Amino acid sequence: MGYLHAEAATFAAVTAIPIIMIIQLRTLTDQSRGLKLMILGCLVISVSTFVDYIKLTPMNGLVTWMASPEALEQIQALMLLAPGAFLTCVGVALWFPKLGQLELEVRKRKQVEEELRDLTEELQRLATNEEIANQAKSEFLAGMSHELRTPLNAIIGFSDALNQGIFGKIENEKHSEYLTLIEQSGNHLLEIVNDVLDMSKIEAGEFELKETSIDLAEIIQDCMRVVSFEAENAKIDLYSKVTTNTSRLLGDQRVIKQILLNLISNALKYSRENGDIEIITEKTGNSGITLTVKDTGVGMTPLELSEALEPYRRIENTHTSRKQGTGLGLPLVRSFCRLHDARFDIESIEAVGTTVSIAFPTWRNAV
Repeated sequence: MGYLHAEAATFAAVTAIPIIMIIQLRTLTDQSRGLKLMILGCLVISVSTFVDYIKLTPMNGLVTWMASPEALEQIQALMLLAPGAFLTCVGVALWFPKLGQLELEVRKRKQVEEELRDLTEELQRLATNEEIANQAKSEFLAGMSHELRTPLNAIIGFSDALNQGIFGKIENEKHSEYLTLIEQSGNHLLEIVNDVLDMSKIEAGEFELKETSIDLAEIIQDCMRVVSFEAENAKIDLYSKVTTNTSRLLGDQRVIKQILLNLISNALKYSRENGDIEIITEKTGNSGITLTVKDTGVGMTPLELSEALEPYRRIENTHTSRKQGTGLGLPLVRSFCRLHDARFDIESIEAVGTTVSIAFPTWRNAV
């Protein structure tokens, strides 16, 4: 314990400096030459200090046997202290500019972090505002749709009653023709209102399914009867292929019928004369039922397809410019599929046609 005096403390302090620097060096990504030279210089000086410490211990005899005290001091000065001091000074000269750059980089990173934090807060605020705006829009559309439904139902009902002569026969053919146009226009407008109302309910998360065991084959036949007149006038052939084990399905009958009508109507709207529309149901192994509607229409490009899947977006090209619609057909179908936990797939090739497949989960197979 008697040897642990000032020289030992100095040696420990000087030796600790390069050790601390080495530890710090491991945490840096840019190991500069300046820092390395500082560490090397401190290590060389620490060796000289260690020699001074040895001279004050019983090992001094061994040291003096190797060299005289005067020679040993010259060796320390020329080979240890001077090079160590020189390396340390050069390292400090090279390291301090790096230290300034590092400080500047830290400031820049802090500034970037603050900007990112501000940007994140702004995006969160915008997202909240957009959510509030979407909620307000959905509530407005839902309320407006309800307000439009009542007078529309009255217009459709009264025009149908007058056209059928319930309150007396219509003698003038023009009157009868106009009543038919009024009824058709009212029905068309009611379909649009219903689509908007359904979409607003879905966006607001308020749409609820009324699930029962339904006959898919019967729904397909009903939908084909509804559009048969339009298909005949457009000279388009409708086909259906329903296998025996794909008839029953657990789902919302009105929604499933709406899915089919939207798909068939789109296929009719964009099919050429003498084209084909095929409705297929199939089931392989233990999988669920897959419903497919395939047409030989004008098809879509990938960009047009992505636009067609966005609510309230209508494709504008030479084939669609004269077609009526709200741009809700495919978005509604996809949303209805999600409500039924069904997978929605669509493939379309320009000038070839479009195929839409809806794969229902296995648990929706009904007996």
